[in-house]
Amino acid sequence: MGERAELLPTGTRLVHIGPHKTGSTALQWALHTNRGLLAEHGVHYAGAGPQIYRPAVGLTGLRGRLGAPKATIKDWEELVSEVDAAGEQRVVLSSESLANASTADIERLAADLGADRVHVVRMLRRYDKVLPSQWQQTVAGGGIRRYGRWLQAVLDAPGHHFWRRHGYGELTRRWAEVVGAENVTVVVVDETDRSWLLRVFEQLLGLPHGSLRLGAGHENRSFTSSEAELIRLINSSMRRRRWAAQTHHRFVRGAVTPALKRFDPVPGDPRVHTPEWALQRALAAAERGITEIESLGVRVVGDPQMLRFPTGADGTGADETTAGADETTAAQVSTDGTAAALARVAEVAAKRPLDRVTTPPPPTVDELSTSQLVRTIGGRVRSRLRTSRRAT
Repeated sequence: MGERAELLPTGTRLVHIGPHKTGSTALQWALHTNRGLLAEHGVHYAGAGPQIYRPAVGLTGLRGRLGAPKATIKDWEELVSEVDAAGEQRVVLSSESLANASTADIERLAADLGADRVHVVRMLRRYDKVLPSQWQQTVAGGGIRRYGRWLQAVLDAPGHHFWRRHGYGELTRRWAEVVGAENVTVVVVDETDRSWLLRVFEQLLGLPHGSLRLGAGHENRSFTSSEAELIRLINSSMRRRRWAAQTHHRFVRGAVTPALKRFDPVPGDPRVHTPEWALQRALAAAERGITEIESLGVRVVGDPQMLRFPTGADGTGADETTAGADETTAAQVSTDGTAAALARVAEVAAKRPLDRVTTPPPPTVDELSTSQLVRTIGGRVRSRLRTSRRAT
């Protein structure tokens, strides 16, 4: 186990599989926005966007994002043709959705890309950081379960899909059994150095030190408790009203989430806090995973000791800036944070600033209950959709 990544041979197909919430978004945007630099050093970044989402989903045959157009195996086959055309360049293929791949999917990937060329890279991140972030990702994708209940479901079930994607040993072993342990690199995320992953990929790809940089606005920040609760309530409302999945995709993923992440959180708005009982069980899972990683014989970059964490706190302590998992409801999260989040979402839904509404003015966000606000926003969106249909 070492601190430095080894330069991969020319012609390597570097397959970055995430998983989610391990710094992938910032890395993908750094690679995507520096395609010229990569080309100068014999590296091709596959796909047209920051990640190969559709080809990855097409390969695995899974549903993909709620309401999004369905990907097919043809999306994957087109990507394979692009990779083949790169010849002896090093090629990077990146998508967290590849963490969902089954053994059969991995076997096809290796056969299509060239079994002797494939090198897999995955990240390992502390579970006390991953758990709240992954729950938020689930909520953004349409989930309605509160954090405490979601934690119970994950930690009570070793077969839960969370462990298939994030298990230190399970995910790594599944890929190593197909491509070979010598062709797998696991990178331990350094929570104190945001540029660590970029430096590791520079070493793997033969890029100049410091050439990859974090781009402004391309980091996937976490939601606060207020923001996550707002999205969860919208999801619940949409489900009760049986709105189409495509509507959720357009409204929540296409408007609500970007509107919230466009701004910094309200100061003091509580973050999602993982309770003591869950931290203890997550740490036990981490200990088992570290032991398994050490037994697999894969390359390890970074210090696995950084995957251990103190229980009783999520790195900040249970203070006024955190909201307990089982107590977080619309009435208990930060009023200022919820009001600000709703104002941002309503502005996007209306496609105009709130302060331009003509008289008589509607009630302000402070005058409405959360359920009333959700109904108001939903009404605006439905009105926009009806107008859009008539126009087409």
